[in-house]
Formats: sequence, structure tokens, C-alpha cells
Amino acid sequence: MIIVDSCGWLEWFTDGRLADKYKEYLAAQDNILMPTIILYEVYKVLKREVDE
Repeated sequence: MIIVDSCGWLEWFTDGRLADKYKEYLAAQDNILMPTIILYEVYKVLKREVDE
């Protein structure tokens, strides 16, 4: 199992400079474990930073 922290998800969703490094981890969707607190943190930042 792989746990990607909220900073990794935010890099991925915002196409940050480290997004390519997280790509290999996020491509294996069957092995990702995403705790609710990380999901909430990502949601909170994206809602604040990105327009709907």
C-alpha cells in the first residue's frame, strides 16, 4: 500500500513542478490508500485556490 500525502496530491492536481515525480506513485491506483484527513486537506486547498 502507498499513502501519498496531501502535498503530493496537490502537486498532481495543480500540475506543479514535482507532479512528474508523483506520477509513478499515483498511477498504481490499486495500491493507494487515501485517509479521509488527506482527502479533506486536498479538498480544502483546492476549493480555496481554484475556481469551480
